[in-house]
Amino acid sequence: MEVSPEWIARVRTSEAGNRWTLTYNAHLRDSGAIVGSCAFKGPPDTDATVEIAYGIEEAHRSTGYASEVANALTAFAFGTGEVQRVRAHTKVENLASVRVLERCGFRYVGEVMDPEDGIVSRYERNV
Repeated sequence: MEVSPEWIARVRTSEAGNRWTLTYNAHLRDSGAIVGSCAFKGPPDTDATVEIAYGIEEAHRSTGYASEVANALTAFAFGTGEVQRVRAHTKVENLASVRVLERCGFRYVGEVMDPEDGIVSRYERNV
C-alpha cells in the first residue's frame, strides 16, 4: 500500500487521537487478523468534504472488505455532523476500486491530477 508523505506529515503534527488523521485497521471479527487499513486524508475542508483512503491486503481482496471499509468510513464521517461530502480518488486503471466506490454509492465526477499518482478518477458521495 502507498502512503503519501503529506499525510505522514499531517499525522505527525496532529494532536493524539485526532479521528481525521488516525489510521484504522480492518480486521476479521472471528480471528482478529488484520486484512487492511483505512483513513481519512485530513479533516473536513471548508466545503465540509473529507477524502477517504483504504487498502486491503492482496490475499483478502475480492471479498467485500474494501466495500465494508469504505462504507464504514463514509458513515462515520456523515455521522459526525461535520461532513457533507465524502471524496475518494482511484487510479484510472484500478477497476476493482472503481467497482467498490460505485457499490458504495459514490458517483464519478471527473479526473484530476494527483501530484504523486498522476491522473486519478474522483468519486464523491453526498450526505
